[in-house]
Amino acid sequence: TNAGSDPGVFCAVHAGTFDKLPDFNKVPSERTFETSTITIEDDPRRENVARRFRGFVLVPADECYAFDLTADDGAQIWIDGKLIVDHDGLHGPTTKRGYAPLAAGPHAIDVRWFNKSGAAELKVEWARLGGTPVELSRANLRH
Repeated sequence: TNAGSDPGVFCAVHAGTFDKLPDFNKVPSERTFETSTITIEDDPRRENVARRFRGFVLVPADECYAFDLTADDGAQIWIDGKLIVDHDGLHGPTTKRGYAPLAAGPHAIDVRWFNKSGAAELKVEWARLGGTPVELSRANLRH
């Protein structure tokens, strides 16, 4: 899979009332835009919305990586079509961790998130095993 050369990822915004992550292929997106990181900071208070972020994560070295997903409400991280972190459903801001052994180079990343009502939060961090998690940034994301 070839990563694009542009930093960041694509974000598609989908309106709707969800209790769990929707099938994004069945819910029309109202807009798609490029963003440097996986974030909702451009519209943090919006309710009844889902987002899907797609691009590539550039992995620096062959290693097992930990992915931390902080979300309110539900979210998932998919790498190369495989579910790595499943944090779906209605809940407050909590963090779940998943692990992925990855070879150096680009890997497809797909982060799915929704907010029904109340507070909203989304953050994706990663680290080599034993390392300190840092937020995925435009330095590591391409589309």
